[in-house]
Amino acid sequence: MSAEPAFPPDQTLDGVLHRMSTHLDGLASLAHEVEHAIADERGAQPSNAGPDRMARLQNLDFLRQYTEDLALLTLHLSQLDVAATRIPGRQIVKLSQRIRLERTRALLFAQAEPVGAEAPSITTGDIDLF
Repeated sequence: MSAEPAFPPDQTLDGVLHRMSTHLDGLASLAHEVEHAIADERGAQPSNAGPDRMARLQNLDFLRQYTEDLALLTLHLSQLDVAATRIPGRQIVKLSQRIRLERTRALLFAQAEPVGAEAPSITTGDIDLF
């Protein structure tokens, strides 16, 4: 006899959408930081020396990945039954498996923190801007 898989609790649709909205607001702030980093590189503003400038440019890659995840999440939420007010735990698992970033995946669960609450972890290495 096999045990039923453990699914997370159902989540309210309005709760997930509210967390997505807060996350998007944080992403807008992140985009603002990238704009300033690019402006610094172009000389439009006084240059800020140091590795912080490169870390701010690396936020562009995070911004792209977060945006891709949110687009996918929004697509799947838009396909829910119009009358749905809760997302079944089984569907939460399916959605979370398609999302790349842990931070975006957390939006499906009530304990998620918006992107502005903590900066993304920056690791050293090559920066893939384009």
